[in-house]
Amino acid sequence: MTKKYFSLSIVLAACLTAPVLHAAESDKVVGVSRDEHKGDKNPAKRHQACDDTFKGSHWCSTQEYLDGGMAMDADTDLDTAWIRPTIISAVYNTKDGVIYNVDVSGGAVTWQQLNCQQWSSKASDNSGPALQTNDGNKDQIFVLKQCSKELPSLCCAPVADN
Repeated sequence: MTKKYFSLSIVLAACLTAPVLHAAESDKVVGVSRDEHKGDKNPAKRHQACDDTFKGSHWCSTQEYLDGGMAMDADTDLDTAWIRPTIISAVYNTKDGVIYNVDVSGGAVTWQQLNCQQWSSKASDNSGPALQTNDGNKDQIFVLKQCSKELPSLCCAPVADN
């Protein structure tokens, strides 16, 4: 019986110390891609643009930004960059008869303003989500940018948590 408890104690100790031995990783912002493009850029190409700029990175989602934050100082000024929306629900507005898609960041927009009409439009009357530095301070905020704007992509990569 004592032998079983001893074995169990070793296994339990190993499980409790494993997180200390291996740092966890989360996806964090590592920067913006070198190339700039309009809102109709194919998402696969945006992922590739990030990987070309930061090996092992991909195009960030709003969820990743909110969960992981930045791999550099949070006050770092980043160029305004396209960010991939993370839709958590849709809401039908009975007043105007329009369905609004709700992003995890709290923004609610029509499908035309959600992602440049499924990344098929570079028209200036359609929009897509971007992350930019807020004027007057160093906080990053979510904004909608016209699909005709040329912006880099916001890039995320797995970074060890300290």
